[in-house]
Amino acid sequence: MQNIQMKKTLYILSILLFVFNSCKKENSPQKINCGSSNLISYITSQDLIKCKYITGSYWVYVDSVSLQYDSVYISNYSQGFMEENVCKNKYEHHSFQTVSFTTNNTKDYAVVAGGLFKNVNGFNTGTKIYNEYSSANSYTNFIINRLDSMYVYDQYYYNVLKATIDNDASEQNRKSIYYINSDFGFLRHEIYQNSALILNKILIRKNILR
Repeated sequence: MQNIQMKKTLYILSILLFVFNSCKKENSPQKINCGSSNLISYITSQDLIKCKYITGSYWVYVDSVSLQYDSVYISNYSQGFMEENVCKNKYEHHSFQTVSFTTNNTKDYAVVAGGLFKNVNGFNTGTKIYNEYSSANSYTNFIINRLDSMYVYDQYYYNVLKATIDNDASEQNRKSIYYINSDFGFLRHEIYQNSALILNKILIRKNILR
């Protein structure tokens, strides 16, 4: 009788041990295989390299809604590599900050292999507003159209990307439409509030330095 009771006890303990080990395996975090060497991603697109605007560059706009003028200039510029936290992979970037002369508001931008991002605050952050012209595709919350040419203020611009963002986090989640040419930068920017156009900044002068 004692042997039977002992066998029952050992059997129950073995089941509990199996369940415990199974739960421990399920709850333990899975290791991410980062490979033997860290990835270094470079900007190779000539179109994106042309977005490397540096200190001394500026754009002058007129808002067709308010009829106000504003100049936006680059206050600082840097380049180097962003590093992500998990595998420590590195990504080449060209970063710059713009300042509005009228409002003194600042905006941070970064060019990486994936495109031009606005309101950047570290790795994999910001709103994508421009992609390589030659390989433009549509993404979630980022719809783009390629325009062979576009007339802005007093001249034609060629190879323009029109990026439509329904909920632009960099503009208080309002709808934004950007028209950008990598040779000359930001050609036009429209902002909508409940389908009403509340801002339409049109480029009238620029000074581009790289």
